[in-house]
Amino acid sequence: DTGHSFKGADRAGANLAGVDFSGLDLASTCFEHADLTGANFSGCNLVGAVFTEATLDKVDFSRTQLGTSNLSKASVRDAIFNASAISGCTILETDFTGASFRQARLHKSTMIDCIFDGADLSGGNLADLQWIKGSAQGVIADGATLERISIIQVPMEKASFIDCQMERIAFIEIPAQGATFSGSNFNSVSFLGKCDLQGGHFMGLNAVDSSWNTTDLSESCFLRADCEACLFNDCDMASADLRLASLRHCRFEKSRLGQCDLFGANLFSASLGAVDLRLASLRNANLYQANLTDAKIGSADFTGANLGRTILEQPSHA
Repeated sequence: DTGHSFKGADRAGANLAGVDFSGLDLASTCFEHADLTGANFSGCNLVGAVFTEATLDKVDFSRTQLGTSNLSKASVRDAIFNASAISGCTILETDFTGASFRQARLHKSTMIDCIFDGADLSGGNLADLQWIKGSAQGVIADGATLERISIIQVPMEKASFIDCQMERIAFIEIPAQGATFSGSNFNSVSFLGKCDLQGGHFMGLNAVDSSWNTTDLSESCFLRADCEACLFNDCDMASADLRLASLRHCRFEKSRLGQCDLFGANLFSASLGAVDLRLASLRNANLYQANLTDAKIGSADFTGANLGRTILEQPSHA
């Protein structure tokens, strides 16, 4: 066969391991159940191609066009999608463990029960996605841009989102202990439904209109983070590090900040009503116009704090 004879052809079940298809137009070609281990598709047009239940381990898909292609139930471990364009896809139960998507564009797609453990999406552009269940433990997305995405029940322990741009992202019921978001920009990012971010890293985060709801943020680090008008609702923030963080106009509704370190934090006009601040350090913090009504402040340290116009009440049970 010549390379061009593959376009639109049916190669279902074929053994094509290691074949070099680079640069070919393979639009609508069927590779269902095929063994393509180590094949080279770099620079190919794979729009509408079918790879259902194919073996695609260590395949090179770099710089390919994969619009509306079918990758469901395939094994794509350690494959390379660098600088590729994937759009309009519904991908079910596919194993992308260790795959590289550096500088790739992944748009307008749905991924259900897919495995992205150890995958690298650094510098990628991800937009208009539904990402449901599966796993992404240890995934790396440093420097990526993420827009209009819902991520639902996808374990992301030790995931890295350093220096990312995130806008209108919903993380829903995500177990992500030790995940890193340091240096990222959040615009309307929400963590919903008891996400577990214990020990998470948010150093230098810049967040606007974002929220953490019923989230475990215990022992997390927000050192020098800048969170403007953000919501921390019913969160466990025990022993969190919020030193020198800017938390202007933030609301900490029913959250627990016991033993939290807020040294030098800017809590200007923040709402801390009914918050547990027992044993917290607020040394040199700015609490000007902050509302601490009904907060539990027993043994909290306010040494050097700015309490100008602060609404501060210590209930009898504190």
